[in-house]
Amino acid sequence: VLARVAPTWTQGRWTVSTSPTFFRQRQETRSEVERRQLTGIPDGVTSRDEDSVTKVRGTGFAQRTQVVYRPDQKRSWSAAIVTTRGRNRIAGDTEVVASDGAFAPYDQTLLQKGTFRVGHLSADYRAEGKKPGELLTVAGALARFNYDATAKFRETSSVGGLTRDLDVEAAIENVTGTLKLDYATPLGKTQRLSAGASADWSDRTLIDRTVGRGLLTPARNSFSRFGGDYSEYAAYATFQGQVGDWKLLPGLRVQSRSYSLDDLGGDGPSSTDLFPSLFVERKLSRTWTGVVSYSRRIAWADIGDLSPVLRYQSATFAMRGNPALGPETTDAFEARFSRVGKVHSFDLTAYHRITHDTFDRTIALLPGGLVVSSPINAGKRIDQGLDAGLRGRLSPSLRYNLTGNLTSVSRDVGLIGNRDRSTQYRGKLQLDYAQGKAADPGYDQLTFNLRYEGPVTNFQTKRSDFVDADLTWTHRFTPKLALVTSVSKTRTPFLYERRLDEGQGRTVRLNLIYQLGDKPQPLPPQAPSAPSIPTG
Repeated sequence: VLARVAPTWTQGRWTVSTSPTFFRQRQETRSEVERRQLTGIPDGVTSRDEDSVTKVRGTGFAQRTQVVYRPDQKRSWSAAIVTTRGRNRIAGDTEVVASDGAFAPYDQTLLQKGTFRVGHLSADYRAEGKKPGELLTVAGALARFNYDATAKFRETSSVGGLTRDLDVEAAIENVTGTLKLDYATPLGKTQRLSAGASADWSDRTLIDRTVGRGLLTPARNSFSRFGGDYSEYAAYATFQGQVGDWKLLPGLRVQSRSYSLDDLGGDGPSSTDLFPSLFVERKLSRTWTGVVSYSRRIAWADIGDLSPVLRYQSATFAMRGNPALGPETTDAFEARFSRVGKVHSFDLTAYHRITHDTFDRTIALLPGGLVVSSPINAGKRIDQGLDAGLRGRLSPSLRYNLTGNLTSVSRDVGLIGNRDRSTQYRGKLQLDYAQGKAADPGYDQLTFNLRYEGPVTNFQTKRSDFVDADLTWTHRFTPKLALVTSVSKTRTPFLYERRLDEGQGRTVRLNLIYQLGDKPQPLPPQAPSAPSIPTG
């Protein structure tokens, strides 16, 4: 259930808008797990079959309020505040049976309650210069996220009635800040310079407490508090120029990031790196354009993934970070060919991407039947593939957009010196039918989306394919009143240690939109979905 109003007030140089939203969400998932101990002395805990039903409910309130001041046509000041408050409730029921007869069957129930709070404050200044295309932008933001959850696992023997309880408490507090300055100016008819700088900071604290035990496991009593922060500074510039029929766009980014981790004496990963890029474009004919490019980028670990502390999620599963986890870097080479026609358009992109120290996870089995997941840098990964897109009109009222991807993935896992290859593929079809004008009574629009994701193989896990689809119908009754209806369905079986998850089923949404002003307006874009409910 989603209730949202979005009034806007404009007076002279001032514009004020807000969008308070009340949301309520429900979701049910079913899971089947076949877990087997393959090596070592049988521990009497790990080899099991599980059948689970989990229900998630969430309620809350969110709002975004923005104030914009335009002293003249070339300058503007704006500030916005976004807040979200909510709570969730997760109820689960699991039947556990030993696959080897090592223990009597039992039932596990889960009751988890959590609250989350989000606050985001941003401001920016935008000014156009005297030259056409000259622009200065200054922006800053500060955000805070808090999440607290308490979960109770109760395990009850199906034959003897013996009961054990395990309580798991978790709290997350995250504060981030950013400042950014960008300037762009033309240097002639075909040349343009863009430059900028940014500063980012983030501080995160994780608190975990576990008390109790399961029927088959030893006591999991523990308390941990882990915190850390990082600072990142960057400067960048790009230059756009024309050499004959070739359009060139070289760029360079200098970026430095350093972490400070509380439990490790302040030590954490840090580095200063250069990230060059180059885009070359050429018009091949009246309708065909070719672009070749090179870029280098970096991805850093989350602060929680650097924590060496064992954080229990249940009696048999825990997560632990890796203080030695370094960033992954990717060098991407791409070539794109595009054709723009009057009725149909086509894009084809071939790419070769090399990722060093790629992120992945290891799964380890500890004594007492505890499965632990940890992040690692799993060596080099090469992605070679094609992206294709075809879009256009099938009739004056019917448009289509068809995209697809095929990727060959090769890994050289430095951790164990292993090599493997796999193929990944996906596709999406969108059909959009519109009859009439959006602001006129009787206007109808139907939008259908169908998406397919093929299977994915990682270092120690595999995920099978899945399909989802949605259909949206919009109808305007009067210049002020319109109805938006959306139906979606997802089929999601995931293979993970021989695990099958059936996710979100059919969902129906109805949005009734009424315009307060007298002047008819086109329908606004579909409102974003309610904020996702954290589940732990």
